[in-house]
Amino acid sequence: MLIALRRPHIEFLLQIVVEVVLQIVGEVAFELLAVFGWRSLSDALRPERHSHPVLATIGQLLLGMLGGGLSLLIVSRRIVGPSPLPGVGLILSPIGTGIAMHLLGRMWPEDWGEKPGLMSFWGGAIFAFGMVLVRFVYIEDPWQWRPR
Repeated sequence: MLIALRRPHIEFLLQIVVEVVLQIVGEVAFELLAVFGWRSLSDALRPERHSHPVLATIGQLLLGMLGGGLSLLIVSRRIVGPSPLPGVGLILSPIGTGIAMHLLGRMWPEDWGEKPGLMSFWGGAIFAFGMVLVRFVYIEDPWQWRPR
């Protein structure tokens, strides 16, 4: 049984795809800035060392939340209209960003030393989740879609 896609369905799908792609591109750009900024700071202050996984995760989340706050200073409203599925970016965007950062991490030159934790799937996904969470809380009105 084949279901024909009507214009509202195509617009709905297109809006979700555009929203997620824009979030991924923005998060990857902020993560790359954070990675290179952190690398320069760590090289200037101390030799690179392994960090505690729990502390690294908290740090990545906080960096993502800081990135989300900074992104609100640049664009404090939605680029596309309200999402037909509020909160879908909280799931899809970190997954897409995590995949992108993992792939970029695989290209990390060995002569640059050990790659930063943000250049992994989990590091990228946690950073992106913090970033999209701040934007979601600031931009969305979570009470507008609760059952009445």
